[in-house]
Amino acid sequence: MAFSMFILLLSFLYSFGDNPLDLSMLTILYAFFGLVILIFYGLFIEISEKNITLKFGIGLIRRSIDIETIESVECVRNKWWYGWGIRLTPHGWMWNVSGLDAVEIKYINMDKKFRIGTDDSKKLKEEIQKRINRLSKKR
Repeated sequence: MAFSMFILLLSFLYSFGDNPLDLSMLTILYAFFGLVILIFYGLFIEISEKNITLKFGIGLIRRSIDIETIESVECVRNKWWYGWGIRLTPHGWMWNVSGLDAVEIKYINMDKKFRIGTDDSKKLKEEIQKRINRLSKKR
């Protein structure tokens, strides 16, 4: 993203091409990139006793997963070509902003899986597993 913004700035300053970029278009493109950065600058994970809440950036894009719908959780490593952001992979949906490590959640009575990208997959797995164990003891 930063590289794209740099190239746009260079094309404005040096008037590359037959139809150079003008100030109004540069402003619009920078505003668009700024909005994308605000929406996706980080992935925040909150774990309560009943659910896992995922939020991208300022929280416009979010998802909640009920702990009681989770059958199992394990640490996995994503392929580099799965990329970052919100992706549909061969293993199900994935939300990730950096790195290749993730936690894969398998849902009860479904073949459905969901991956959460994180720099500390072991700790995230332990926290989710604690909630699953507490919930199963209450039943």
